[in-house]
Amino acid sequence: MSPPTMNVCTYNPGDISGDMPGEKLGDVIMWFQEKLKSVPLEYREIAEVEFNTDEYSTSIRITYERPETAEERAEREGREKADLERHRLKELDTLRRLKLKYESV
Repeated sequence: MSPPTMNVCTYNPGDISGDMPGEKLGDVIMWFQEKLKSVPLEYREIAEVEFNTDEYSTSIRITYERPETAEERAEREGREKADLERHRLKELDTLRRLKLKYESV
């Protein structure tokens, strides 16, 4: 089993307003170079850019995947543990209600 990875979004116009490239080609190239600099060196070769266009606008999303950190793993495991506990409590409550319903028959 491969280690979990994180999909890191370095640029998403919904998260960062007003940070779009200019209209001149040189400005656009410089803008992309700045975004590339925000990606750690070891992940630059796998960084991806996604363009989405509708009839009103174009959006750009820049992402890369990396292994999760120890802190991220601890957070994920904590969430998973809490989810399992909520599920267990819900099932126990269902069992309790079913016992009340059918033991009284």
